[in-house]
Amino acid sequence: MLPTIDCLGSGSVVTDAGGGDMDDVLRRLAAVESDISGMKADISAIKAVIPHLATKADVSDAKALISDARTSIIQWVVGTTIAAAGLAFAIAKFVH
Repeated sequence: MLPTIDCLGSGSVVTDAGGGDMDDVLRRLAAVESDISGMKADISAIKAVIPHLATKADVSDAKALISDARTSIIQWVVGTTIAAAGLAFAIAKFVH
């Protein structure tokens, strides 16, 4: 007798891998059919999601947009810092 095996994590347990009478074969066949119907449901869910997943081109475009945005933000921060420093020096010059 073989050890107990959980088929595909579905709760179907096989305790005997061979032989048996027709009732045993039909019971095991029902367990296989049950497992397959669960797999069909999983595959249907996966097929429904696949069209909405990002492609390599989508990811590449997103990376380019993020890179452009990052460059723009850095330029604005540097420019604003220089302008603020210039304004502070101008105010300090006129105050003294």
